[in-house]
Amino acid sequence: MRISANKTSPDYRSDYMGANIYLDGVLVGRVIAADDIAGEVTRARLNELGNIYLAGDGIAAEVLKGAVRIVKNGSWLCAEAIGFDAWMCERTEAAHQAMMKHARRGGIPYT
Repeated sequence: MRISANKTSPDYRSDYMGANIYLDGVLVGRVIAADDIAGEVTRARLNELGNIYLAGDGIAAEVLKGAVRIVKNGSWLCAEAIGFDAWMCERTEAAHQAMMKHARRGGIPYT
């Protein structure tokens, strides 16, 4: 699928605005367009001061290539972007440790 943030592009999809775009597993910012089939992400370039700048009539852009994954906001896959899996692992481990501590103090034996 190809998506674009440019409203005049035929690839513009308003339902994908704000989607998370990953290139080789790393979240990419300043994305203008992404194509998970072609494996390309087009994003705004930065100048020496770290600012987006114009090149001709448009924003200066760079094309990055690799394994592209597009994750639509509202999708259960967005949990990855906010670190839900890592948070859940921490909570599960904390609950396990609390239960083990309780069992060692003479609570109901765990079988």
